[in-house]
Amino acid sequence: MNSKWLAILLMMASCGAFADTLGVKFGLQHWQADNTGYVGEADDAVLSWSSDSQSQIRIYGSIEHPIFLIPNVKMGYSKFDFEDIALLDQTYRLGGQLYSIASELNYGGEYEIVDFISYYEIVDRDILSFDLGVNFRFQDTEYQVADVNSGANSQTSVSSIEPLFYAKLTSSLPLMGLFSYFEYQTGDKNHDYETAIGYQFSENMLAAITVYIGYKDQQISYQYEDGIVAKAEWNSVFVSLESSF
Repeated sequence: MNSKWLAILLMMASCGAFADTLGVKFGLQHWQADNTGYVGEADDAVLSWSSDSQSQIRIYGSIEHPIFLIPNVKMGYSKFDFEDIALLDQTYRLGGQLYSIASELNYGGEYEIVDFISYYEIVDRDILSFDLGVNFRFQDTEYQVADVNSGANSQTSVSSIEPLFYAKLTSSLPLMGLFSYFEYQTGDKNHDYETAIGYQFSENMLAAITVYIGYKDQQISYQYEDGIVAKAEWNSVFVSLESSF
């Protein structure tokens, strides 16, 4: 971590609020995602896509504690994919394979994302909370291309760790069981925004269960990492189920 991120975390720790007790959360999100993007080995020779809605999920968990200076932790895992078909109007190269003009290509990709978020609670009240931190996001992506007629095919993969600024604002009316939040993550090339409203329909001595409905906007970009220039973006309504212990 460079000195800028370290200074930010230390500043947040010095003024942050801390949970009175240990808290654990688990959540599952589901959405139908339309996605767009492109991939290639040069800015002027890419395959673009606009994929139909596909079912996607994300699982996550967090641990909050009352220990001073030690940040809280949230982890998440999600997986996205796409597929499309194209008729080339120029030559195209991927994974060391050159495809000629007029080739009909089937192509697709798979994005796997692991989030490790370290954050502090700057405000922690019943009706309002505010978290600040850093997400160390691991992105692992694989692209495949196949020529329908000749049978030629190739694939390539890209892996990277992207630091993202992380902030989350949560408001609630506990007596009515209503909750809302806005989560903001951004880095040099990527972003992940989502907002949602929810209702806590079950609470007992063991767990509180909250159902959310919201909207998310996510972008992943590569700029000549491992020789690839690529971008993918998802925009979708989602539903999620969250358990708090």
